Amino acid sequence: MTAVPKNLCLALDGARAGPGLAPLSPAWLWVRHGVVEHLAGCPPPELPQNTIQRHGGWVVEPLADAHVHLFLDGSRNRLLRADIAALPREAALERILTVLEACRNLGIAAVRDGGDPHGLALEAAALANRHPDRYAVVLAAGEPVFRRGMYGGFLGQGVETARDAARLLDQNRRRGATHAKVLATGLNSLDVPGQVGPAQFAPSELQAITAAARGLNLPVMVHANGPLEQVLASAPATVEHGFGCRPSDLQQMANRRIPWVPTLGAWAELLHDPGLTKSRGRVVRETDRNHRREVRVGHTLGVPLAAGSDAGTQGVAHGEGLLRELGRLAAAGLSPEAALASATHAARILCQEESPRPLGGLLPGQPAGFIWLAQDPVAHPCTLEHPRGVFLGGAWSPRERADAEPDGRTPGSIAH
Repeated sequence: MTAVPKNLCLALDGARAGPGLAPLSPAWLWVRHGVVEHLAGCPPPELPQNTIQRHGGWVVEPLADAHVHLFLDGSRNRLLRADIAALPREAALERILTVLEACRNLGIAAVRDGGDPHGLALEAAALANRHPDRYAVVLAAGEPVFRRGMYGGFLGQGVETARDAARLLDQNRRRGATHAKVLATGLNSLDVPGQVGPAQFAPSELQAITAAARGLNLPVMVHANGPLEQVLASAPATVEHGFGCRPSDLQQMANRRIPWVPTLGAWAELLHDPGLTKSRGRVVRETDRNHRREVRVGHTLGVPLAAGSDAGTQGVAHGEGLLRELGRLAAAGLSPEAALASATHAARILCQEESPRPLGGLLPGQPAGFIWLAQDPVAHPCTLEHPRGVFLGGAWSPRERADAEPDGRTPGSIAH
């Protein structure tokens, strides 16, 4: 059930907002005509008679996923993945819209797509972004830039020259792309720990490609593993994956405030592949340990970390994969607040910079966006799996049970 209330007031056990997610407890949240009118530790002075009132629980700003592939399905079943990849276009778009609806129901305001060969994410964006009251907003790259014949063939045709790349980026922009995706390297090795695929472009080519993207007002998300010196010299908007990066790379990213989307889960899920040999399993575990250490060092140095699930990768489901990614970031050494903020703040800000409409938050005077939860999501991360309600795109979507008043309390009477 979705409604567009003129007035909504939640008398809460607490709220968390902003980059640090400092708790406000108790908290009163009043939304009027889709805008946050009041968020404070005391109740509003007076509420209109038509105000919908709810009690208890916590709110947090909405989530965003900074790296997904909507055209792919995260199932571990290879036959199912192949069937989904072969769907006719209309059925494929319908599946993506279903995914986007499920994401919004979890409180995911936006997803940042890392590219597909068919323009499905671009087409889904054109459909979904008109209805943020129903779907997560889509920020799409279109067909990624990579060297023809090198890693990336499942994502598109590839290019031969930087000039070809510039033409492809312009085509993507004309179709509605809000950022560019460039594959600067290949994948990690499954046989030799720390070994990564070769660079796909010479440094001068990579700089020309990213400059062409910026000239089209397309921020550049760069897939890169191994030492990042040449990638960082090209001035990317974000670094994706970043396996095998060096402390000096991380320090430069911290100094220049370049967001990093480490996608821990996509690699870790390889451990559940039934076809993985024992020797490759050892490589996967070692690479995962190293990457978690890199994330921990990057966080300590102050690299902005944005949560991205790489959903669509085998074993990484859309929506659920983002929640699992937050757990992996916490296990890597981030505080629970920092892990959650990587989605509610860092990833959401990245998406907001490209979004055609406000994604919402809890800042008074701004469009509202929040997830209503049974418990504090920092102390109880699992509560994110079952929101009591979501406010996104100007619309309030409570779960049926949560829509009923849980007790007879009124704003101002929260017991502690």
